[in-house]
Amino acid sequence: MRLDVGDRVVAPFLWNRGIAKLATAVTTHADLDHAGGMSAIRRHFPIAVEWTGATAPRDRQVWSGLSVQALGEGQAGALSQAGAFARRANDTALVLRLDYGRASFLLTSDATATVERELLAAGAPLRATVLKVGHHGARGATTPEFLRAVRPMVAVISVGPANPYGHPAPETLDRLQSAGIRLYRTDRDGALIFETDGRQLTVTRWATRRTDHYCLAPNDACEE
Repeated sequence: MRLDVGDRVVAPFLWNRGIAKLATAVTTHADLDHAGGMSAIRRHFPIAVEWTGATAPRDRQVWSGLSVQALGEGQAGALSQAGAFARRANDTALVLRLDYGRASFLLTSDATATVERELLAAGAPLRATVLKVGHHGARGATTPEFLRAVRPMVAVISVGPANPYGHPAPETLDRLQSAGIRLYRTDRDGALIFETDGRQLTVTRWATRRTDHYCLAPNDACEE
């Protein structure tokens, strides 16, 4: 029987943190490894708003100082509406940008090199502190041009250990290393928790409970 990640992993984590309801839930696309746990989350938690690639608002949303902007099919996909090629599921995955103070996150879901090129051509706001590496570190994503536009301080690859796809690809890891980006991986570090007050960023590795601290303020003006 397949593990229900929503029931066995996400819901217990949220309960452990005292979270009983959700303001917004986002499903980037329908692939099982991205949407498979949502039925359980809907059963366990009241959700005020749900976003998908088709329903996410295309204008920037601001909630208590957090800016959320949907990219992908809204901004980039418009370049392909002439039907030059059929859109694959990963090409329609929702890309999200989050900003809070000096911290910014680019969550690329399963975005491929095709989506990256479209985002670059559309002039999407890509520069970010943290990059969630596209498509689990697959060979056909995280192109050099895209990395130069994002220029992340930190990157994270969501990937299972010994997966049958060979993710992350050695070529992708080489590109990230050559760019001098600090890399985290769930296959080695376990679950990764990113927290920020807008001036500092902390990254906690669940496997070791080790926390790394990054100062985002100019001249390292962060409190210890």
